[in-house]
Amino acid sequence: MASLKKRGRYYYIRFSRTINGKRDRITKSLKLRYKDQAEEALEKLEELEESGAIDPFAKNFDPVVILDSLDGKDHSINLYTVREAADYFYMKKSHLSNSTVKNAKNRTMDSCGAYEQAIEHFIDLNGIADLSPLMVRQQHFENVIFKPGIKPATRHFYFKQFRVWWKVIRI
Repeated sequence: MASLKKRGRYYYIRFSRTINGKRDRITKSLKLRYKDQAEEALEKLEELEESGAIDPFAKNFDPVVILDSLDGKDHSINLYTVREAADYFYMKKSHLSNSTVKNAKNRTMDSCGAYEQAIEHFIDLNGIADLSPLMVRQQHFENVIFKPGIKPATRHFYFKQFRVWWKVIRI
């Protein structure tokens, strides 16, 4: 049996069992801040415990490692071009407001959100729409971020947008 516990900002999972009238408890950090994510993790770990796939009372039990390995199996995306990576990112961020991602069919720099503006500028400036994302190098990012005449605030804007994009596509 498992339950959630919040300590400070982070959620922990608490497993308990009773053997011969003696109650054992173990508490492990999920390293999650949001309740909905923690509840989802709780459900997954309870299913695994019921099926016998994991033993939460084992010495080397780490729920974060187990959840990461489960998430790794779900991520089997095939992105062959930078354009596909950008479109995949827009699809993943489509729940955000229009000021961030608009997902318009005919994108222009005037009718797009912040992420789209930065990513489309990156693709257009470097001319890498058909390049494999694995072939994108640091130089491509530097061409945009450190372009002469850009103010520090704009540099920071581009850096933030590119960092989020690259983390989402996980290449």
